Amino acid sequence: MDNITDTIAAPSLENITFAFSNLSYIDQLAYIIPHKIYLKDSPIIPEVINGALILLVSIAIVIVGSYSTVSRPSNSEDPRLDRKSPYWDPSDVDNTEHFVANKMQLYTLGGQNLGLVHVLLMPLSTAGTLYFLNYVMNNWNIDDINLWLNRYILAVSLFSIYGSLEYVLVASSRKLSKLLGGPLSNSSNLFCRYRLTLTADKDDNFPLGRLENFDEDEFVEKELKKDPKWNEAFQKYLSEEKIEILRPTSVRIIPKVTENTNWIFDLKPAVILPLTIGLIYSFYKYNPILNSEYNMNDINWLVLDSMAINFAIFGIQKIKFGQFKYGFLLLSGLFFYDIYFVFGTEIMEKVATGLNIPMKILLPHPGSSWGEPLKFSLLGLGDIIVPGTVASLSLRFDVYRHHQKNPSTAFHYLTPIAKPYFTAAIVSYFIGLAATLVMLNIFRVGQPALLYIVPSLLGGITITGLARREFTELWEFKDEIKQFDEKDFENENENYIEEEDEDYILNEDEASFDDWVDQVELERAGSEDETDLDEFRKFAPKRYTAEDFGPDDEEEDDDTFVIGEGSDDELDDDDDIEEEEVEYEEDDDEAVIEVLEELQVIREDLNRQPQRWYSDEE
Repeated sequence: MDNITDTIAAPSLENITFAFSNLSYIDQLAYIIPHKIYLKDSPIIPEVINGALILLVSIAIVIVGSYSTVSRPSNSEDPRLDRKSPYWDPSDVDNTEHFVANKMQLYTLGGQNLGLVHVLLMPLSTAGTLYFLNYVMNNWNIDDINLWLNRYILAVSLFSIYGSLEYVLVASSRKLSKLLGGPLSNSSNLFCRYRLTLTADKDDNFPLGRLENFDEDEFVEKELKKDPKWNEAFQKYLSEEKIEILRPTSVRIIPKVTENTNWIFDLKPAVILPLTIGLIYSFYKYNPILNSEYNMNDINWLVLDSMAINFAIFGIQKIKFGQFKYGFLLLSGLFFYDIYFVFGTEIMEKVATGLNIPMKILLPHPGSSWGEPLKFSLLGLGDIIVPGTVASLSLRFDVYRHHQKNPSTAFHYLTPIAKPYFTAAIVSYFIGLAATLVMLNIFRVGQPALLYIVPSLLGGITITGLARREFTELWEFKDEIKQFDEKDFENENENYIEEEDEDYILNEDEASFDDWVDQVELERAGSEDETDLDEFRKFAPKRYTAEDFGPDDEEEDDDTFVIGEGSDDELDDDDDIEEEEVEYEEDDDEAVIEVLEELQVIREDLNRQPQRWYSDEE
């Protein structure tokens, strides 16, 4: 991971034997752009323009990468239930773990985010990779190393470039469809979704070959350009010749036992795949390391930056933390890592400038003339991806907070929400990166960007949380689905069964309950004619209830009581007793009737002898 901002030289047009006009269009563009941006008569010094470009590109990558991580939060409602919303779009159901469409997604459920172990290992693995590359560069030919690394990048770049371009196209089509409105009000009207169903034809009703669903009348009228009378004659002809037009079975009535799989897709890959292949081919064509016919001395910086930008967006998209504590811990670890490898050793600078691979953003300075080599400011992708992971979590926290403040609302990507934490993260990242560029121009030596970005970013998010009195909630926020743990489930199940089978045992702090029961029985045995409830209540802990029930008749003036822990269910008795009629006012509520009947049973239980009342079994 290159975490260094420095100035390096790039090859010039020297030793190029043909005219500038014979260069490819993209090579011409690579030299024209710097000279157009940095005008000689401009009052703005080149360092300011270069710094502004670095800030613009870096922040744009972080913003796009952060939005690519957003999906339906756990506290939101199903977007499919709110299709009438002006913000509804079919893509609202995409890229979320809350919808499982296949077995593979079920196997990996909850395993997308990085945990504590990953966070602790990342600085160590990064340092180990840096030492390994330095060792290889010292012992192998640098040209061979660059060749194999570029071949590797060429092979694996398909997925990363496709992933980043896919998000850009999806987000763009979603936004564009809303701006167009009318019949194009959602992205499925720009890129229609199709459903491909693979089933086993158990009925054996159809011949082999293509089976198409079409309307005969429309076919005759629009495609054959015939009138209805011709159609009638044609239908008669089909009947006489015993020709039957077959119709495909509707997907809705296909038995589940014969339906193997469904594939929901649209035509976005028809746009994304050519762009992806085109960029990969450009990386090969304008790369002298891979293509010996390319006459320039180095990779075209426009192609190199295009590859690096896609890698950075894809990195933010895939490196997701579920908790802020993990992001804070990783940034803190890389903070010291960056300081050591920039100030404590020259390994990082050697690797960053020695390897010619798209792991850095290059922004050029023009030379004083067309023949002089361009100079570049270099920013490692680590200085973009790592802060971007925390910024993306801040954005997801803002989305979560929106649905927390607006419960029972469906998730839609286009719903406007307040983003205080994401705004704070972007502003803090801007300040940290700007401070890096200022120190670079003051000292004229490479600076560890994370030295300035980490305190600024963590401080900005923390201050925002404290100012809004939400820091505890922010720190405890979990943007992750808990993985299913079979052992925990088995333990919970065993405990549940034991609680059902075993007698209820009071905790040590509830031991006074037995003493209270003994005292109640003693008092009750000593006074059969009259019971003083006030005398009994003085022994009872406050958490136990004691309720009075009036006498059933005038012959016996005796108060009875109920001992329990606020639950009538614990006082049920299975003994067969003779039910007495209970007079009550007419009430349609069945719950009231059940309570009165149960109270009658309790009163009769209390009139029995204590030794039967508290049996061992009970």
